[in-house]
Amino acid sequence: MVTSYINDGFADVGTMLGGRLWGAAQMAPLRTLARRLLAMGLAVGVVALAVMLAGRRQIQSLFTHDPATLQQMDRVWLLLSLMQPINAAVFVYDGLLYAMQAFVFKRNIVALATLGLYLPAIVWATLYFQTLLAVWVAYALLTGCRCAGAVWKERDMIRRTEAGRRRGAGPAAVNSVEDTDRG
Repeated sequence: MVTSYINDGFADVGTMLGGRLWGAAQMAPLRTLARRLLAMGLAVGVVALAVMLAGRRQIQSLFTHDPATLQQMDRVWLLLSLMQPINAAVFVYDGLLYAMQAFVFKRNIVALATLGLYLPAIVWATLYFQTLLAVWVAYALLTGCRCAGAVWKERDMIRRTEAGRRRGAGPAAVNSVEDTDRG
């Protein structure tokens, strides 16, 4: 929970500062901001992963002492721990994409990941496995798709804007709402 607040703060900084840099067509500082925020977010995610792995029993005991519940938690704990850096990256990239006004893309990637990966995986998990781990694997697919799409979109938008600036156009001309957010 604490890592969510920290990474949400990085996303907010990405939205505020990134929006200013994006609007001013300052791509080099925007790239630097993105790299720094991503590095800080990933660092928080890696620390969370390490704390979750090292303090598994202590953390679990904060929630329950029931042996059956602890057994279920043990089955998903490694996956939940490994997802922390990916979740951190998704938070940061969300903020950066909001700064670049890629709202339609965000909607489309979440819809695609949900309908194309998460729902089929959750149905498959329900029909064939009926385990908590299968549910979390489905969620990890959703998160992984969102992260991969966000990485691609952020880099593509900056690259296209830089190419447009070489031709004398700014981000508004190169990445209009209609052009940027086709999906």
